[in-house]
Amino acid sequence: MNDSEAPYILIVEDDESTGEAVAFHLRRAGLAPRLETDGLAGLQALKNGLPAVLLLDLMLPHIDGWHLIREVREWAPNLPIIVMTARTNEHDRVEVLGLGADDVVSKPFSMRELVARVTAALRRA
Repeated sequence: MNDSEAPYILIVEDDESTGEAVAFHLRRAGLAPRLETDGLAGLQALKNGLPAVLLLDLMLPHIDGWHLIREVREWAPNLPIIVMTARTNEHDRVEVLGLGADDVVSKPFSMRELVARVTAALRRA
């Protein structure tokens, strides 16, 4: 599968090493990832073209993940959103799901599991 056929996955993650590792594993799975390292750049990338799936950290510079979820849900209600977060308490997980995220994975997470969750989201979409 070449990049023009591969589903575009947007990763918005401020920890560049985590973002690059996620992108690497998604690329190996035949997907076309793009990494943005702050919320404002992520929002701009979303406005330039919707991905098949959005992978989103919550704690981002400029615009946080909570704001991005709220904003995106206004004009892309069906976009699959998977939140990747170090915030592991139940309150935060329930809150982001209530805002419109489809799934939450806690850091550190298995790359194989994350790729499986992305492919499951692609099947549902």
